[in-house]
Amino acid sequence: MANALKPSPIERYNMRIVFKAFLTSALVVVTGCSEKSPPTVRQNMRDAYSASTALYGYVWSRSKFEDPKNQDTIVSLLDRLSRDFHRVEKVVPVTEFEPGFRNALQVNHEIIRDATERFKAGQNDYARWRLRGLTSSCIGCHTRYQVSSLFDGITPEVDRGSPVDKLEGATFLVATRQFEKASAELWNLAGESLRQSKQSETVIEPLGLWLVVQLRVQSHYETSARSLQSFVSSYGVTGRPREILRRWVQTIKAFPSQSSSNLSPEESLKVVNKLLQGAKDWESADDEDRNLPTLLLATGYLHPLLLRQDLTEVQRRTATYLLALSYSKINLQSFAVFRDMYLEQCIRDFPNSDEARDSFERLKSEVELRSSGSSGIYVTPEDQARLNELRQIAYGKSSMIVNDAGPVS
Repeated sequence: MANALKPSPIERYNMRIVFKAFLTSALVVVTGCSEKSPPTVRQNMRDAYSASTALYGYVWSRSKFEDPKNQDTIVSLLDRLSRDFHRVEKVVPVTEFEPGFRNALQVNHEIIRDATERFKAGQNDYARWRLRGLTSSCIGCHTRYQVSSLFDGITPEVDRGSPVDKLEGATFLVATRQFEKASAELWNLAGESLRQSKQSETVIEPLGLWLVVQLRVQSHYETSARSLQSFVSSYGVTGRPREILRRWVQTIKAFPSQSSSNLSPEESLKVVNKLLQGAKDWESADDEDRNLPTLLLATGYLHPLLLRQDLTEVQRRTATYLLALSYSKINLQSFAVFRDMYLEQCIRDFPNSDEARDSFERLKSEVELRSSGSSGIYVTPEDQARLNELRQIAYGKSSMIVNDAGPVS
């Protein structure tokens, strides 16, 4: 492909994150909406999921995706996905889901439109490159909604040569709630990385996803701690990975025994505040990696809490902020979509509040971090407009330090 067709790092990030968010929305409603949801919602989202799963079979196989005889089928699936999305956007019962769900629906249409136009224009490699990551953020919701873990999904045809390909395959299994298969794949992948090096950094992502399944889906606290302890010993893990995994074991063993369902809103917030004590100052990747179990547990308390109808305004504002703070610290690629989403939702839901202002500063830092380059910070016009709007909501004024898009020293 010509270099002119390659997206910038910022474009790649934005496209990947937003498209993932659509699949998150679709998969959540298919498997997570209650039986009392309007039949039109369930059917529309099943239609969207059907189109998505059919599309997977092409996106995950380079030969099938690039075969000219499949072009019409792929275009049809993309168009169908866009139509299904439009129908869902009109009828989705937002009150049944967590803060951020509406934002995900609102931003996804643009990514679907762009991906479809690129593919129709013959930019096949570009389209596949962007679409290939569409399953990861599904994990964020599929590992917390209390629905059957036996949801059927297809197994993608992925190249099995590299650890990255294997991780993508395991991520797909988690996203489609094939948890037993996913756990085995992730565990084996972590072991393979350590056979190459006893202090391989690549062990953190697969074991982090494995931990998501163990803690948020299956609540296997004791067994996961024992398994991790055995893993460290069996593979002779050294260096930073050893320190992080040992911290995970210690943290899980100290988890509170109370179930969130048995607590009042006040009691739940007390538990979460204790868990997240000092979290505002966790700035490094080491801090975030070491505290992954704590962050997962905190979100496990906050999601059901925010679905309750008996919260006071202060309790809802506090819980929304703590949820945003938690996701902003989860250092897993499969959760990256939620960093911006929940921070923005807190700003919009509780304007001109301390929580909104803190969320804005964190969101601004996120945008600047991924906009950084060798020549400084380049904030796109779109991101600048978004930050100006959110600053107005959070502070009551929109002037930014970055006044014009472009390199900033």
